[in-house]
Amino acid sequence: MHDILGRRPAAPTQARSRLWDHWRAAGAAGALLALALTGIAGAQGSWLDGPPRPWSSAGSAVPAAPPADAAVWPACRARERAPSGAEEQQVTAAGWRLMSYWATQRAEKLALVMATASHDGMCRPWGYNAFVFAEGRFAGTLSPEPMISRTTGALDTAALLPDGRVEATFRRYAPRDPLCCPSLPAARVVYRVDSASAGPVVVPERIAFLAAPAHLPQAGGPPLGASATAGAALLLAGLALRWAACPRHTG
Repeated sequence: MHDILGRRPAAPTQARSRLWDHWRAAGAAGALLALALTGIAGAQGSWLDGPPRPWSSAGSAVPAAPPADAAVWPACRARERAPSGAEEQQVTAAGWRLMSYWATQRAEKLALVMATASHDGMCRPWGYNAFVFAEGRFAGTLSPEPMISRTTGALDTAALLPDGRVEATFRRYAPRDPLCCPSLPAARVVYRVDSASAGPVVVPERIAFLAAPAHLPQAGGPPLGASATAGAALLLAGLALRWAACPRHTG
């Protein structure tokens, strides 16, 4: 018996062997991807592990945004907003994107603007930072490098304090933590804003570690256990269908 292309069906043992090879290859690819992602989770934010060192310079301009991914999903772009005020205009002029979920904070002479360069596949900010201004002049960023969501060094919260300082908390991951769940205590960084002849400048004063890991607010959807159960059920159903599709030896 031949198929429409004149090929003889594979023997049952050969078909099952090929199916097993496909599953092993898929499992290996998934394992490599997981290892790569956990490596990224711990690669960023190394500046949090040492004593605070200044990286901003008085009189400098807003740094240029990293190149954006041209293939960003339109739904992510739909949440971008236009600049309002001199500080936000300086940020967008350097190529950064303002988002509807980040409102600019203001207290006395200070302003804190959050912006991102791009988005990941789930519309999370990718390559983002927080920009501090004093009396309309750029004073520096809260991170020395653009941040990636769900990695060490990702900014969770930022606030202007009544005494004129700035406070921020950052995520910290152990080397093998999954991206969803950092196990290390979050880092709390306090900054002051100095006045210099060339202009204001942000200076990190101290870094401390909180007692419990920081987590982003949970979005809507099923809990993790339900998602894992549903995923396992779908996987088993797919395996059963593939097995049923294997040619059977009829004698």
